[in-house]
Amino acid sequence: MDAREEKGKERARASHVNQSETKILFLSLQILIIAAVVSFVVGQAHETFIAITIQEACIVLFFILIYMVTLQHLLVFLDWTLFDLINSFISAVFLLIVAVLTWQEKERRPLFYIGGVFCLTAAILCLIDASLVTKKMRNNMKVILGIKVKTPSQHRDPWVPAYPTPRRERRPALGLSCKAS
Repeated sequence: MDAREEKGKERARASHVNQSETKILFLSLQILIIAAVVSFVVGQAHETFIAITIQEACIVLFFILIYMVTLQHLLVFLDWTLFDLINSFISAVFLLIVAVLTWQEKERRPLFYIGGVFCLTAAILCLIDASLVTKKMRNNMKVILGIKVKTPSQHRDPWVPAYPTPRRERRPALGLSCKAS
C-alpha cells in the first residue's frame, strides 16, 4: 500500500468521530444563508449584501460537496481541517458585518432586518464550527504527539467535587450530651 493511502485511511479513522456534527452544522448553515439570501432579494436589499450571502452559500456548498464525496481523504496533501477553520473565521466576520449593517434598517424594511438576523445566526454557527474544528485539531495533535486524550466518558462532572470531603464527627452542642441518664 502507498504511504498516501495509509495516511488517508488514518485521517478517515480520526475524522469519523465529528463527521455527523460537521454535516449537521454545514446543512443548518446552508439553510440559514439561503434564507438570508431570499429575505434580502424579497426585501430589495443592496446588491452587496446579496452578493456576500450568495458567496458564503457557494463556499458552504463547496465544503458540503467535498465532505459528501469524501474528497478530503483522497487529497491528503491538503489540510482540510485548517481550510475549514479559516473559512469559518472569514465567514463569521463577513456575516457579522452584514448583520450589523442590516440592523440599521429595522424600522423601514423588516425583511432586510430578518435577513440580518439569519446572517447573525449563521455567524454564530460559524464560530461554533470553528470551536469544534479547533477541538478536533487539538485532539489530533495530541494523538500525534502521544498525549493521552480523554474521551467524553472520562470527563468528570463539574458539580461533583474532585476530592471527597472528609466526614466530620457530630459533636454535642454546648454542654448537652447525647448519653441517656
